[in-house]
Amino acid sequence: MKAVYVTSFEQPSCRLEVRDNVPKPEVGPDTPQDRVYAHSKKMGHFAEYVSLREVEVRHLPTEISFEQGAVLAIPYLTAYRAIVNRGKAKKGETILIHGASGPVGLACCQIARSLDLRVLGTASTAEGQQLVKENGADLVFNHKSPDHITQILDASDGKGVDLIVETNSSLNLQGDIKMSAKGGRILVIGNGPGQLQGSLAGLMPKEINIVGVGLVSATQDNHNEAYTFIESGVKAGSLVPVVGRQYDLDDTTEAIENLGKPKTTLGKPIIAMS
Repeated sequence: MKAVYVTSFEQPSCRLEVRDNVPKPEVGPDTPQDRVYAHSKKMGHFAEYVSLREVEVRHLPTEISFEQGAVLAIPYLTAYRAIVNRGKAKKGETILIHGASGPVGLACCQIARSLDLRVLGTASTAEGQQLVKENGADLVFNHKSPDHITQILDASDGKGVDLIVETNSSLNLQGDIKMSAKGGRILVIGNGPGQLQGSLAGLMPKEINIVGVGLVSATQDNHNEAYTFIESGVKAGSLVPVVGRQYDLDDTTEAIENLGKPKTTLGKPIIAMS
Protein backbone atom coordinates (compact mmCIF):
# COMPACT_ATOMS: atom_id res chain seq x y z
CA MET A 1 0.00 0.00 0.00
CA LYS A 2 1.30 3.47 -0.88
CA ALA A 3 1.34 6.18 1.77
CA VAL A 4 -0.78 9.21 0.91
CA TYR A 5 0.15 12.69 2.12
CA VAL A 6 -2.92 14.86 2.76
CA THR A 7 -2.09 18.55 2.93
CA SER A 8 -3.67 21.74 4.36
CA PHE A 9 -3.97 23.26 7.83
CA GLU A 10 -7.48 24.52 7.13
CA GLN A 11 -10.62 22.69 8.12
CA PRO A 12 -13.68 23.82 6.15
CA SER A 13 -17.09 24.33 7.68
CA CYS A 14 -18.91 21.04 7.96
CA ARG A 15 -21.31 18.86 9.88
CA LEU A 16 -20.09 17.63 13.24
CA GLU A 17 -19.96 13.98 14.25
CA VAL A 18 -19.00 13.19 17.85
CA ARG A 19 -18.02 9.79 19.24
CA ASP A 20 -20.18 8.52 22.07
CA ASN A 21 -17.39 8.84 24.64
CA VAL A 22 -16.55 12.45 23.73
CA PRO A 23 -18.63 15.33 25.14
CA LYS A 24 -20.16 17.63 22.54
CA PRO A 25 -19.03 21.27 22.61
CA GLU A 26 -21.44 23.65 24.29
CA VAL A 27 -23.79 25.44 21.91
CA GLY A 28 -25.67 28.72 22.04
CA PRO A 29 -29.49 28.75 21.91
CA ASP A 30 -29.64 30.03 18.30
CA THR A 31 -26.86 27.94 16.75
CA PRO A 32 -27.48 24.54 15.09
CA GLN A 33 -25.21 22.20 17.01
CA ASP A 34 -23.73 20.37 14.03
CA ARG A 35 -22.75 23.38 11.89
CA VAL A 36 -19.10 24.03 12.69
CA TYR A 37 -15.82 25.41 11.38
CA ALA A 38 -12.36 24.74 12.73
CA HIS A 39 -8.66 25.53 12.72
CA SER A 40 -5.89 23.13 13.64
CA LYS A 41 -2.10 23.30 13.60
CA LYS A 42 -1.84 19.79 12.18
CA MET A 43 -1.89 18.95 8.48
CA GLY A 44 -4.37 16.75 6.65
CA HIS A 45 -7.56 18.74 6.07
CA PHE A 46 -8.00 18.26 2.34
CA ALA A 47 -10.08 15.21 3.17
CA GLU A 48 -13.70 14.18 3.67
CA TYR A 49 -13.16 13.35 7.35
CA VAL A 50 -10.75 14.80 9.92
CA SER A 51 -10.36 14.33 13.67
CA LEU A 52 -10.10 17.44 15.82
CA ARG A 53 -9.82 18.36 19.46
CA GLU A 54 -12.86 20.00 21.01
CA VAL A 55 -10.97 23.26 21.52
CA GLU A 56 -10.29 23.46 17.75
CA VAL A 57 -13.96 23.39 16.78
CA ARG A 58 -16.21 26.47 16.66
CA HIS A 59 -19.90 26.74 15.94
CA LEU A 60 -20.64 28.36 12.60
CA PRO A 61 -22.70 31.56 12.96
CA THR A 62 -26.16 31.23 11.42
CA GLU A 63 -25.63 34.46 9.47
CA ILE A 64 -23.24 32.83 6.99
CA SER A 65 -23.23 29.78 4.73
CA PHE A 66 -21.06 26.67 4.87
CA GLU A 67 -19.06 28.10 1.95
CA GLN A 68 -18.41 31.35 3.85
CA GLY A 69 -17.54 29.31 6.92
CA ALA A 70 -14.70 27.75 4.95
CA VAL A 71 -13.22 31.25 4.66
CA LEU A 72 -13.55 32.16 8.32
CA ALA A 73 -10.65 30.57 10.20
CA ILE A 74 -7.13 31.22 8.90
CA PRO A 75 -7.77 34.49 6.96
CA TYR A 76 -9.59 36.20 9.83
CA LEU A 77 -7.40 34.76 12.58
CA THR A 78 -4.32 35.97 10.67
CA ALA A 79 -5.81 39.40 10.06
CA TYR A 80 -6.76 39.82 13.73
CA ARG A 81 -3.36 38.55 14.87
CA ALA A 82 -1.61 41.07 12.61
CA ILE A 83 -3.71 44.17 13.20
CA VAL A 84 -4.72 43.78 16.85
CA ASN A 85 -2.28 41.46 18.65
CA ARG A 86 0.93 42.38 16.83
CA GLY A 87 0.17 45.74 15.25
CA LYS A 88 -1.56 47.29 18.28
CA ALA A 89 -3.72 49.34 15.92
CA LYS A 90 -5.37 52.46 17.31
CA LYS A 91 -8.56 54.15 16.17
CA GLY A 92 -7.87 56.77 13.49
CA GLU A 93 -4.56 55.31 12.32
CA THR A 94 -3.91 54.61 8.64
CA ILE A 95 -3.22 51.06 7.49
CA LEU A 96 -1.92 49.89 4.11
CA ILE A 97 -2.85 46.33 3.15
CA HIS A 98 -0.82 44.68 0.40
CA GLY A 99 -2.56 42.00 -1.66
CA ALA A 100 -5.87 43.28 -0.36
CA SER A 101 -8.02 41.31 -2.82
CA GLY A 102 -6.86 37.96 -1.44
CA PRO A 103 -8.50 36.16 1.50
CA VAL A 104 -6.28 37.57 4.27
CA GLY A 105 -6.24 41.00 2.63
CA LEU A 106 -10.02 41.21 2.50
CA ALA A 107 -10.27 40.05 6.12
CA CYS A 108 -7.75 42.77 7.04
CA CYS A 109 -9.83 45.40 5.20
CA GLN A 110 -13.00 44.41 7.04
CA ILE A 111 -11.38 44.18 10.47
CA ALA A 112 -9.50 47.47 9.99
CA ARG A 113 -12.71 49.21 8.94
CA SER A 114 -14.56 47.82 11.98
CA LEU A 115 -11.80 49.25 14.19
CA ASP A 116 -12.22 52.72 12.63
CA LEU A 117 -8.87 52.76 10.84
CA ARG A 118 -8.30 54.58 7.56
CA VAL A 119 -7.83 51.74 5.09
CA LEU A 120 -5.59 51.78 2.01
CA GLY A 121 -5.26 48.65 -0.11
CA THR A 122 -3.35 47.39 -3.13
CA ALA A 123 -4.50 45.07 -5.91
CA SER A 124 -3.21 44.54 -9.43
CA THR A 125 -6.45 44.06 -11.39
CA ALA A 126 -9.51 46.23 -11.88
CA GLU A 127 -11.72 43.44 -10.51
CA GLY A 128 -9.53 43.11 -7.44
CA GLN A 129 -9.48 46.85 -6.81
CA GLN A 130 -13.28 47.02 -6.97
CA LEU A 131 -13.57 44.09 -4.56
CA VAL A 132 -11.21 45.79 -2.11
CA LYS A 133 -13.28 48.99 -2.21
CA GLU A 134 -16.45 47.01 -1.57
CA ASN A 135 -14.87 45.48 1.54
CA GLY A 136 -13.88 48.60 3.39
CA ALA A 137 -10.92 50.31 1.72
CA ASP A 138 -11.01 54.09 1.47
CA LEU A 139 -8.45 54.10 -1.35
CA VAL A 140 -7.02 51.35 -3.56
CA PHE A 141 -3.76 51.42 -5.52
CA ASN A 142 -2.26 49.25 -8.24
CA HIS A 143 1.01 47.95 -6.78
CA LYS A 144 2.27 47.27 -10.31
CA SER A 145 2.14 50.98 -11.11
CA PRO A 146 5.70 52.41 -11.00
CA ASP A 147 4.57 55.42 -8.97
CA HIS A 148 2.29 53.68 -6.47
CA ILE A 149 4.62 54.52 -3.58
CA THR A 150 4.39 58.22 -4.41
CA GLN A 151 0.60 57.92 -4.72
CA ILE A 152 0.32 56.33 -1.29
CA LEU A 153 2.60 58.94 0.30
CA ASP A 154 0.49 61.69 -1.30
CA ALA A 155 -2.64 60.05 0.12
CA SER A 156 -1.09 60.34 3.60
CA ASP A 157 -0.11 64.00 3.05
CA GLY A 158 3.51 62.91 3.00
CA LYS A 159 3.43 61.58 6.57
CA GLY A 160 3.37 57.91 5.64
CA VAL A 161 1.12 55.16 6.97
CA ASP A 162 1.04 53.84 10.52
CA LEU A 163 0.68 50.14 9.73
CA ILE A 164 1.49 48.03 6.69
CA VAL A 165 0.32 44.44 6.25
CA GLU A 166 3.07 42.87 4.13
CA THR A 167 2.64 39.62 2.19
CA ASN A 168 5.90 39.69 0.18
CA SER A 169 8.56 41.29 2.33
CA SER A 170 11.55 40.12 0.29
CA LEU A 171 10.25 42.21 -2.63
CA ASN A 172 8.41 45.08 -0.95
CA LEU A 173 10.26 45.93 2.24
CA GLN A 174 12.24 48.84 0.78
CA GLY A 175 9.04 50.44 -0.45
CA ASP A 176 7.35 49.78 2.90
CA ILE A 177 10.11 51.65 4.70
CA LYS A 178 9.60 54.64 2.40
CA MET A 179 5.82 54.58 2.96
CA SER A 180 5.94 54.13 6.74
CA ALA A 181 5.24 56.98 9.11
CA LYS A 182 7.55 57.72 12.03
CA GLY A 183 7.09 54.88 14.50
CA GLY A 184 5.26 52.82 11.87
CA ARG A 185 4.78 49.07 12.12
CA ILE A 186 5.39 46.75 9.16
CA LEU A 187 3.46 43.55 9.85
CA VAL A 188 5.07 40.68 7.93
CA ILE A 189 2.65 37.84 7.23
CA GLY A 190 4.53 36.51 4.19
CA ASN A 191 8.04 36.61 2.74
CA GLY A 192 7.63 35.51 -0.87
CA PRO A 193 10.37 34.04 -3.03
CA GLY A 194 13.86 35.48 -3.21
CA GLN A 195 16.19 37.31 -0.86
CA LEU A 196 15.69 40.63 0.89
CA GLN A 197 16.53 43.49 -1.45
CA GLY A 198 18.32 46.68 -0.43
CA SER A 199 19.32 48.23 2.88
CA LEU A 200 17.45 48.53 6.18
CA ALA A 201 19.08 51.87 7.01
CA GLY A 202 15.77 53.68 6.51
CA LEU A 203 14.36 52.00 9.60
CA MET A 204 16.47 54.02 12.00
CA PRO A 205 15.58 57.68 11.43
CA LYS A 206 11.83 56.92 11.58
CA GLU A 207 12.19 54.19 14.24
CA ILE A 208 10.08 51.80 12.19
CA ASN A 209 9.25 48.39 13.66
CA ILE A 210 9.26 45.25 11.52
CA VAL A 211 6.94 42.78 13.23
CA GLY A 212 6.63 39.10 12.40
CA VAL A 213 3.13 37.62 12.42
CA GLY A 214 2.52 33.88 12.74
CA LEU A 215 -0.53 31.93 13.88
CA VAL A 216 1.78 29.16 15.09
CA SER A 217 2.88 31.47 17.92
CA ALA A 218 -0.65 32.37 18.99
CA THR A 219 -1.89 30.83 22.23
CA GLN A 220 -5.33 29.32 22.70
CA ASP A 221 -6.27 32.45 24.66
CA ASN A 222 -5.21 34.53 21.65
CA HIS A 223 -7.41 32.38 19.41
CA ASN A 224 -10.38 32.60 21.77
CA GLU A 225 -10.07 36.40 21.86
CA ALA A 226 -9.93 36.53 18.07
CA TYR A 227 -12.85 34.12 17.64
CA THR A 228 -15.01 36.23 19.95
CA PHE A 229 -14.24 39.36 17.93
CA ILE A 230 -14.72 37.62 14.56
CA GLU A 231 -17.98 35.90 15.43
CA SER A 232 -19.39 39.11 16.91
CA GLY A 233 -18.46 40.91 13.69
CA VAL A 234 -20.16 38.23 11.60
CA LYS A 235 -23.34 38.54 13.65
CA ALA A 236 -23.23 42.35 13.37
CA GLY A 237 -22.65 42.20 9.61
CA SER A 238 -19.33 44.06 9.68
CA LEU A 239 -17.33 40.92 8.81
CA VAL A 240 -18.61 39.09 5.73
CA PRO A 241 -16.37 36.28 4.39
CA VAL A 242 -15.83 36.55 0.63
CA VAL A 243 -15.90 33.23 -1.23
CA GLY A 244 -13.78 33.02 -4.35
CA ARG A 245 -13.66 30.26 -6.93
CA GLN A 246 -15.05 26.91 -5.81
CA TYR A 247 -13.36 23.63 -6.74
CA ASP A 248 -14.32 19.98 -6.44
CA LEU A 249 -12.12 17.75 -4.30
CA ASP A 250 -10.79 16.11 -7.47
CA ASP A 251 -9.51 19.53 -8.60
CA THR A 252 -7.39 20.19 -5.51
CA THR A 253 -4.14 20.24 -7.51
CA GLU A 254 -5.50 22.94 -9.82
CA ALA A 255 -6.71 24.94 -6.82
CA ILE A 256 -3.24 24.91 -5.26
CA GLU A 257 -1.55 25.79 -8.55
CA ASN A 258 -3.84 28.80 -8.96
CA LEU A 259 -3.02 30.25 -5.54
CA GLY A 260 -1.36 33.61 -5.92
CA LYS A 261 -2.49 34.18 -9.50
CA PRO A 262 -4.21 37.61 -9.51
CA LYS A 263 -7.15 36.62 -11.71
CA THR A 264 -7.87 33.38 -9.86
CA THR A 265 -7.43 34.48 -6.24
CA LEU A 266 -10.15 37.07 -5.62
CA GLY A 267 -11.53 36.20 -2.23
CA LYS A 268 -10.88 32.78 -0.74
CA PRO A 269 -10.88 29.74 -3.07
CA ILE A 270 -12.59 26.76 -1.48
CA ILE A 271 -12.85 23.03 -2.14
CA ALA A 272 -16.32 21.54 -1.96
CA MET A 273 -16.84 18.02 -0.67
CA SER A 274 -19.52 16.25 -2.70
